[in-house]
Amino acid sequence: MGFKNKIVENTHLILCPQEIDEIAIKQFSLTKSLWVKKAVTTHILDFSETTSCNQKFYRVLIEFVTELEEQNKKIHSIHLSESLKGNFGQGGLLKKMHYHQNPKEIFPFLA
Repeated sequence: MGFKNKIVENTHLILCPQEIDEIAIKQFSLTKSLWVKKAVTTHILDFSETTSCNQKFYRVLIEFVTELEEQNKKIHSIHLSESLKGNFGQGGLLKKMHYHQNPKEIFPFLA
């Protein structure tokens, strides 16, 4: 399965798939510009189901984060495994994605 998304309390929640493979990356690439145009200012990437991530995703993700920043929108990430945190942290992406260890404190609707 690919990325699923929904609007919750004026926040765009993107549920990442278990495996972010080339097919999922292509889906993300095709829809990310549409997501940037949504009438919300906050986007959350939820990696709670993600167990593996193709390294090609990082480039596409950086493009998405940059597009959001250009529109003065915010991106947050939640539920990253230790290995994904390490991979995202190496290029500074973890900081740009505003990772939250305890997302329910900031986004109570996630409870």
